[in-house]
Amino acid sequence: MKSKSHRNIYQYIKKSVTFVLESSAFVGILILVIFFFIAQNCHAQVDFSKIPANEKFINNRASIAVKNVLLVQRDEELDCTWKTSHAQLSGMLDTQTQDFLNDWLSGMTYFGNCEGDKECYDFQSYHYYYKATRVTHLQNDLLGFYLHEGNCKDEKSYCLENQDWEIYDLRGKRFLQEGDIIKQDEKSQAAFFTAIEKKVNKQKLNLVNDWKAYTRQLGLANNNLVVYLNNDILNSSKGIVLKFRIDEVESLLVPCFANRLKNTACEEFNQPIIGHHLMKK
Repeated sequence: MKSKSHRNIYQYIKKSVTFVLESSAFVGILILVIFFFIAQNCHAQVDFSKIPANEKFINNRASIAVKNVLLVQRDEELDCTWKTSHAQLSGMLDTQTQDFLNDWLSGMTYFGNCEGDKECYDFQSYHYYYKATRVTHLQNDLLGFYLHEGNCKDEKSYCLENQDWEIYDLRGKRFLQEGDIIKQDEKSQAAFFTAIEKKVNKQKLNLVNDWKAYTRQLGLANNNLVVYLNNDILNSSKGIVLKFRIDEVESLLVPCFANRLKNTACEEFNQPIIGHHLMKK
């Protein structure tokens, strides 16, 4: 069966082809291109129906449960819908860390107001907002998760969207940065940047000239290292998720991080540096 997004694209193309037959070819083809890119933007949104209610991970032989809590809020006066789903962990022996992570995950889906440090909504232009956090990896005390959020015209149309990928070290009780994950020597950095450029070029996207100076976000999902480049790096309305097999980039990984992925020795990373998120005691 075709997915909803595929059916949408099919309908757009069908309407556009009809338009070509009934009017001038040039104008019809132009409309076809416009419709296609609108359809492509539509399925950038989170499909909440595909977020499972419950998930399980095994961390050092302990079974960790993740409940994805869905919340929908509707304001008829503003004609606006908020939809969120946040991951909630249970089963950890370290309840302090578990509470911290649950607060963090639920806090990431909080909708604020113009007076605070959260979003300022443009209700005249956007009537649908979504945020979702998902746990993507939990093994050998490395926790991977991400936030996916968007401001949309409505539930089926164009969105301005963003993602936030993180890796949390349950032993060191801190979020890892790129320097904890990717070797910082000149040769490794050059190889890492080249690997990114190749994947971006395959998707026929363009990086801004000084893209290497921008902050990249790294995560873990399905035995892949995820590199997220935000929209500023691409000069676009949305960012891009690049996935690398671990064996594809293993030679570029910091030894401790690589060993942890393989459940072998290495208890702690280097001491946290300025800029790391630290767990509050």
